[in-house]
Amino acid sequence: MKHAVSGGRSVKRVRVELLDADDREVASALLLMQRATEVGMPRFGCAVPAPDVPPADACTTSVRFGGMPKQSAFHTTGLDIRLAAGDSEQPGPATAWFRAERPLVAGRDTSTVMLACAASDFGNGLSWETPFSDYVFVNSDLTVLLERPPEGEWLGVAAGTRVAADGTGIAQSQLFDQRGHCGQAFQNLLVFARPAR
Repeated sequence: MKHAVSGGRSVKRVRVELLDADDREVASALLLMQRATEVGMPRFGCAVPAPDVPPADACTTSVRFGGMPKQSAFHTTGLDIRLAAGDSEQPGPATAWFRAERPLVAGRDTSTVMLACAASDFGNGLSWETPFSDYVFVNSDLTVLLERPPEGEWLGVAAGTRVAADGTGIAQSQLFDQRGHCGQAFQNLLVFARPAR
């Protein structure tokens, strides 16, 4: 892993590159950090309300990602994902609560911001429009915007996906915790037919 930091006292940019065994970049992230300071701004009623869904403890149905086969993978072993609204077995918008079941990074506690980033990557799977059996969709980019750090062990994701006939798509997710709305996530999607076997 390599990283670089730039910026000043109010805004910093951190670029992180994940490298494989041959020192080739396999993933990268750009983090923009802004200094938070109380400025006495009144609320103008522009806050986004959180979805009206049951709390995580009241949700018991596990999410199934569009007929994806049950297998040992991060979404089945690393996260507890509970459906709060919609139907994860059918195409269309859906909402779920996410909780880390094990550390995302070995030897480190999973922060609420880490959980928000991990859960944000599931917006397109949660609100799928094309079945996994027939199509592959790749997240070519993920942008997570937090207006405040989430609180508690659960992170809610209310997602919707749109896919165009040319195979381009976007998934948009509202992020929330038990207190309310805390951010948004956007995924650029590349969709193509699954090769015949």
